[in-house]
Amino acid sequence: MKSYSLFLLAALLVLPSCAQNLQSQVDEQGKAITILQRKNMELDRSMRRLHDDYKDDIERIRFEIKSLRSAAEQKVQQPQADAAGQQADTIESVPPAGEGAPAPQRPVRPAPPAAAATDKDMYNQAYGVYSSGDYERARKAFGDFTKTHPGSQLVSNAQFWIASSYYKEKKYEEAISACDDVIKKYPQGAKTPDAYYLQALSFVEIKDPTTAQIILEDLIQKYPASEAATVGKHKYEELKGSN
Repeated sequence: MKSYSLFLLAALLVLPSCAQNLQSQVDEQGKAITILQRKNMELDRSMRRLHDDYKDDIERIRFEIKSLRSAAEQKVQQPQADAAGQQADTIESVPPAGEGAPAPQRPVRPAPPAAAATDKDMYNQAYGVYSSGDYERARKAFGDFTKTHPGSQLVSNAQFWIASSYYKEKKYEEAISACDDVIKKYPQGAKTPDAYYLQALSFVEIKDPTTAQIILEDLIQKYPASEAATVGKHKYEELKGSN
């Protein structure tokens, strides 16, 4: 009886420790599952981004082919127009019989085409559409801008406003993917810290505050002096306090 009591006492002493170890293992597994879920989502977004990049490349190639074809046609038409102008000059320079030679008159040439819109003009037009609340048309305008001016310094900004337009329409998965494009393609972009913050907000909206906290930690660490990091700290503390 005495040995049984000792055994029971030892078991009672060991049980809390076992329960604590078990809880610790459960917590670790929960964290591992969250990390795996995030990696799976990142992989899915990467696949969608590759697909979108492929479509963009096709559209850009088509646009370049169209531009080259148009330039080639203009080069072919220009010598013909010059030759016709020279012939008109020759005919008009011959005076009618019995009359003195009149002053030669040059043929009327068409006015040169208006200068193409600059990258800033096109960007401002797209932003004006965004500001009006027509987010679908704004996305198309910003998309056209990135294809027409791929080397512009405003491309990263345009990509951010595309992400923001999705967020405004409550299309949070699309907003997350578009923010990912800004973060990975333009790490030094002016709007990249804002893209981190917007992506975190989007994860909050789809009920994934853990991933949102991880993204905010990245924002605060990588861009500590940014305004987005300042706002992100408050959001991070809010999410951490609600857990």
